[in-house]
Amino acid sequence: MNHEEEVALSTEDGKELEDIFNCIKADYGGLFWVESFRYTQYQKNGQTEAMSFAPNYTMTAEERQEMQKKIDVQAEQYLKEIRKDASEYEKVREIYRKLIRKVDYNLDSENNQNIISVFLGKETVCQGYASAMQYLLDRLGVPCVIVTGMAKGGPHAWNLVQIEGEWYYADVTWGNSKYHDDEEKDIKYIEYDYLNITTEEMMKDHSPQVKFELPECTAIENNYYVKEHKYFTSLDEESVSKIGNVFRRAYEKGRSHVSVKFENRELCAQAKEYFLTQYHISEYCSGLETVYYKTDMQMNIFVVIFP
Repeated sequence: MNHEEEVALSTEDGKELEDIFNCIKADYGGLFWVESFRYTQYQKNGQTEAMSFAPNYTMTAEERQEMQKKIDVQAEQYLKEIRKDASEYEKVREIYRKLIRKVDYNLDSENNQNIISVFLGKETVCQGYASAMQYLLDRLGVPCVIVTGMAKGGPHAWNLVQIEGEWYYADVTWGNSKYHDDEEKDIKYIEYDYLNITTEEMMKDHSPQVKFELPECTAIENNYYVKEHKYFTSLDEESVSKIGNVFRRAYEKGRSHVSVKFENRELCAQAKEYFLTQYHISEYCSGLETVYYKTDMQMNIFVVIFP
């Protein structure tokens, strides 16, 4: 943080130093000016007596200050539109939305391992999204950690967020529909499958590889679908009406899409059959002649896309 060139350390274990460095990066998404480190061990008669830590900076202290000013101008645009009395859930939801709307996923983006790509380049990858999520939520007073590991066979980064004392997983990258699509003509929209979910749900396709202990996320009260009244545990007459009204409100407001979540796969399949295959959605969306949809039977979610 002080941009010092070298610091003497008490530890004598280089591997421990690497773990500590990675833990610091998980807590501080705004570290855009340092990407790695080197260390030197000083030995006498074969025994390590001291060790020094030297960050590998990507810019000078002056360049860092100028870059920080530019980042702060853009970061303020994200923060100023959030109400001062917003709940922790609302803060997390709004930052999640804003990052997806304002920043595109691009493997070839510059500085995509830090927040420069997000705030100045407007293009990034998973590490940039996760770092920016932590950076912005920290400014809003919401505890947030960057988690790294593997997902669907490749390296990935996502977040842990704490809302009302309970931890949840969030993955901004996988909330960007363009991340999943190859066609440039496809319209980008926000997917909420990975906004405030449990450990059980996250570990279906994410494998953390971190040295710090991860909390067991079991709460669902601040899951997006639960909080927004789009989560259903039955398909009785009342629930069917509520689901239909979710579609109706989105359609009448001119939304491009809307999604709903179910307690289990069977309910999700039954609801898809009723509303989409049998086309009962037309009873709630007057004049709707064509509709597209995407299903995620792993998360028990389907997305209705209005043409």
